[in-house]
Amino acid sequence: MDNPPSAAELTRSEAEIARLVAIHCVDPTGKADPILDGVIEPARYVQAPVKILWILKEPWDGADHSGGGWNLCGLLSTRARDMMKGSTFRNIYYVTYGMLKGVRDWNSIPYPKNDPDAAATLQSIAFINAKKLPGPRRGSKPDGILSAYEKSREIIRRQITAYRPDVVLGCAPHMPRIIDDMAGERSPGRRRSGHVRHLNLSGTIYMEVFHPAQVSIRHADYVADILRAFDDERERLAR
Repeated sequence: MDNPPSAAELTRSEAEIARLVAIHCVDPTGKADPILDGVIEPARYVQAPVKILWILKEPWDGADHSGGGWNLCGLLSTRARDMMKGSTFRNIYYVTYGMLKGVRDWNSIPYPKNDPDAAATLQSIAFINAKKLPGPRRGSKPDGILSAYEKSREIIRRQITAYRPDVVLGCAPHMPRIIDDMAGERSPGRRRSGHVRHLNLSGTIYMEVFHPAQVSIRHADYVADILRAFDDERERLAR
């Protein structure tokens, strides 16, 4: 996207977003506080050749939906390598590596532990959740995610607008709703590349993908589908 934000602009935006989250994302049971998210490291994000935003479902903390009160970006900034031991952030790293470095051959994308710059690669993105309060450790409920999104819709929109990403990736159940909301009354059709449904809205590429922790297709195919969709939309934008 043209006119990317500066690190200072991102820092100011994050402060305002945190204020709004504290006001609008309140746990009625009183057991939990919001878990903040956003641009992991603003200086790396603004320097990245492709600005990437992931929107997943919900964070988790205590076993009974309790906890929170901390920032996911801080965790990803200090413990990126530990986070990539799990399939969610490992697959996000693979996709990010391919997009940032122009690599499309699966065998040429290194395993994170073999890449000395793996943490910096992951820290070059923005990562947010549709729901800001802690959810269950396993088995997210679609209705709960959509209900939370309805309450935080304007916060999500503000995050997308502030980060000015080149590409936004997210999974069901919320991503189709986000795309429709960002499109307004245009209700655009989506193209398909493997498991990915994708389109371009005003210069930003939106992709509805499987959750990166999915187990229905091989990791190589998961990454290849996303990179193919990315290339297809970039080529269309260049015409």
